[in-house]
Amino acid sequence: MMWSKHNSKLQVSWDATSLSSFQQCPYKYYLTVINGWRKPYNVDIDFGSRYHHYRESYYRRYSESGDKETALRDTVRDLMRETWGWETGDTKKNRRTLLRAICWAAEEFDHPPVTKDSLEVSFGIPLGISSPYEEAYILCGYLDRQSEILGDKGFVEMKSTKNTLSSRKKLDYSPNTQVSIYSCASDIIWGVGRGFVEVCQTAVTFCRFMIIPISRQKSEREETWEEVKWWVKTAERCAEEGYWPRNENACGMFGGCEFREDVCSCPSQQRLGILKAGFKQEWWDPTLTRS
Repeated sequence: MMWSKHNSKLQVSWDATSLSSFQQCPYKYYLTVINGWRKPYNVDIDFGSRYHHYRESYYRRYSESGDKETALRDTVRDLMRETWGWETGDTKKNRRTLLRAICWAAEEFDHPPVTKDSLEVSFGIPLGISSPYEEAYILCGYLDRQSEILGDKGFVEMKSTKNTLSSRKKLDYSPNTQVSIYSCASDIIWGVGRGFVEVCQTAVTFCRFMIIPISRQKSEREETWEEVKWWVKTAERCAEEGYWPRNENACGMFGGCEFREDVCSCPSQQRLGILKAGFKQEWWDPTLTRS
């Protein structure tokens, strides 16, 4: 259950996506998470979802058979069939670059799950606080897998980007809400808070790869846990008051908010019409099982 039975705008099951949205801007959270508004098409989300799906499919086959070449061949076969006719209009994120990324990543990131059960592990962890209606708040999500990399076991998060990789890329994940939450979850599930981010850069004619070790000390995980509870209670206040303020200082972050130009720059009474004309509604629910 994602929402309170007593207040349809009060979220009780939280994940990194919805929490990050609220942290960035409560009004953006209101538009995207509560009301489901988003651009009709986002190539980064589309490509990233497909990359993750086929990487996970490859590792599942690899874990079950122990045959790397057969696992990759069968994954590529599915990719070629399922992406037939898929057009993105992006020279760095398309069918050809996805195929290259999946094939090359199988060689570059040869880190299968520790066990068959350590792939796509879902979690739902009570935060230890409740809503005004005595509903327990839950922190949920999925860990891509647990692998042994560089001699250490840890959770692995897979990412794709078309931006050039450099040594500064590691700053994207320390600190980082999603990675910090996954460190907490990994520590609770597997007793190991360390992890790794596998990053694949896709370009027109090549891929580049990077592994970023993640280390969160016990005190850092405890800090993350307390901060998550604070943000959840702050979101509770917004839901109870029916008011989600804009954070205008965040409008230009991450390349610019998708609502900045068309929606938030207009008077509030005009925004619903603009949303209906230029956006679609598609709700995110972290409690649903991944297909």
